[in-house]
Amino acid sequence: MNDFDSFIDSLQGEPIVTRANATPRQTWPCGQCGGTGKWSGGINRHGNSNCLACKGVGHFVTSPEHRAGLKQRIVNKRNEKAEALRRSIKDFAEANPDMWKDLCAGRTEFTQSLHSQLMQRGTLTANQIAAWNRGWEKLQAARAVRNAEVNAKGGEADLSRIREMFDAATSNGFKKPIYRAEGLKITLAPATGRNAGALYVVEIDDDAYQGKVEGVTFKAVRETKADTLSRLQTIARNPMEAAVRYGRQTGRCSCCGRELTNKASIEAGIGPICADKWGL
Repeated sequence: MNDFDSFIDSLQGEPIVTRANATPRQTWPCGQCGGTGKWSGGINRHGNSNCLACKGVGHFVTSPEHRAGLKQRIVNKRNEKAEALRRSIKDFAEANPDMWKDLCAGRTEFTQSLHSQLMQRGTLTANQIAAWNRGWEKLQAARAVRNAEVNAKGGEADLSRIREMFDAATSNGFKKPIYRAEGLKITLAPATGRNAGALYVVEIDDDAYQGKVEGVTFKAVRETKADTLSRLQTIARNPMEAAVRYGRQTGRCSCCGRELTNKASIEAGIGPICADKWGL
């Protein structure tokens, strides 16, 4: 007897399991479709009406508890990945504060691209960081030149006469005093703002902001004209003379802005009431 015959003899007497007599596999009905395998909402994104939860079968071969456990493990893994990404981004921001602020500001398309990649990966490559550093150095150099140009337009100056004039106006009941002369309009900053006590300076013609006077310093801005400080100094040397000059040139009062109609006011170049209340 050969090995095959021995194998056949060993099988004799043992039951043969077939699909007909096999123990049915336990299943659990799909709660989404009620066991029908069909979705009642119409045609789905796959172009048929099969239930997306059970793939059209109508049941599951695993228990709801088992499937819930699998889903929870997926959620936990996703949360761990998100937390790791947040920590990586936080570490990067703390190690590179200037770069982080610049990327968040989205100054250029390049920085916007870096910010997008950082938020996705939690870090940047050495080449990307080096490229940003080169651009940042150029930006700082340009800012230094621009700041020097702006600072040259301002600085400390004796503008105390202008300040005294506004103090007199407010003490005499003017809540929002405005003075006009030398092509400039000077206003008092709100008392409750962060610039309380400052004097704002703008161009009369186009309302272009020229800067502000804080204490004895005129703080210029990028748009400040080169002669703005000198015009302020002209006003400060003799506010009354500057006001009269404005009134005679425009026909309007330097302090209230109204048209000068009284003969005496026209000749004086300023209204007598304004001159008195402004301490001129």
